Amino acid sequence: MLKQWSDAIIASGEFSDLIPAESAAKNWAGFPPATEAEIRETERRLGRQLPHSYRQFLRVSNGWFLKGTLGAIRLWSVQEIKPMSESEPEIVRIWSKGKDYDEDFGNPACVPNSHFKQVIQISEDNDGLYFLNPLIEPVSNEWQAAFFAAWVPGAGGYDSFESLMSQRFQAYMSAHPLEEPARNLAKPPDFNITDPNEFIDQLRRLDFFKYASLATSEKMVREFLLVHKQFNENQYRMVDGPYASPGAVILQEESGRVVNLSAKHLTANRGLYALKMARQLLASAGIELGVPEEIVSNDSYRVRLEGIEHEYFRLRNGMPTKSGGNEFNIARFVLYETAKLLNKVLKQRKHKARISTLEELQTQLTGKFRLAMVLLDDDLSYLLQWTPVIHNYCRPVRPDVFR
Repeated sequence: MLKQWSDAIIASGEFSDLIPAESAAKNWAGFPPATEAEIRETERRLGRQLPHSYRQFLRVSNGWFLKGTLGAIRLWSVQEIKPMSESEPEIVRIWSKGKDYDEDFGNPACVPNSHFKQVIQISEDNDGLYFLNPLIEPVSNEWQAAFFAAWVPGAGGYDSFESLMSQRFQAYMSAHPLEEPARNLAKPPDFNITDPNEFIDQLRRLDFFKYASLATSEKMVREFLLVHKQFNENQYRMVDGPYASPGAVILQEESGRVVNLSAKHLTANRGLYALKMARQLLASAGIELGVPEEIVSNDSYRVRLEGIEHEYFRLRNGMPTKSGGNEFNIARFVLYETAKLLNKVLKQRKHKARISTLEELQTQLTGKFRLAMVLLDDDLSYLLQWTPVIHNYCRPVRPDVFR
């Protein structure tokens, strides 16, 4: 729990100015552990053996930061903890005057007023403090734990230090959810999906068909399984019919995830045309793009979109130097670079959607290609990039990863 909590604290940057340098260097939001000797010395000083869960905590981190109303509340090191009658004598004097009620004794949520003289303060007071109450042991080898503040009517109790920390952990994680680590799209999977039915199950699990109607998705699945069978029987060569390979069946505009582009318009109108077509595609995911701006100089072609300026290619005599003057290559580069720019924008927006590019070889003899953009997230990109089920004749590629 503490490691996950530490990761969330570091990711949030909330206590970055408070974390000790030696801990930060180890990517740890806590403190060095207390030694058994240090814990026993404090127990000798207090005349009591500390509760089990608190001891275990100290042996991992000798202190911690908890979120308070006015900033962080630091749980003290074991060397600093002391009876609250020593650290806050006036508070103890005032609260000890109150009357106890018999029905509240033994209730982990209630701290009887007469117990304040014996409680052990374990944190600094930052508009509130934490203490342990050795006079209530709700469970074996545990003490009641509590939070006390002047603005709270009494002290709020927990049945152990472990329970207190668990609830504080859950509250912190709810307010600071950790982002899932980015998937490495360039690393092949340990086990590839080769069964077409298992592949379809994965597509459904990853919600590939969410932009298509039920009737359309069922039709695509039937046709995919049929073409896959024909493709295998043809020894993995293209088949006759509207779909030359299995991938072409699911990667069509009917899926709601694909938009086809004209090579002629990509060559002539470049980024503005590609972004116009992408706008249609992203609309299905509820994403509205800003207005793009072309920036053409004597030696480069760039596009600015939502504050991000992206260079497509260097120019020589008005032609991209990468393409060698081939018009189809110009179209392909415009396609790749537009996808890279869009993925920068989507990442900046913290959206999970990403754009892949598709060059489908549609006929073996004439070498006819289809150019398209495909709307996927990282998990779908990974599945479609590596599965042999769809074959390389029609495979979407993330240009920001593989080009």
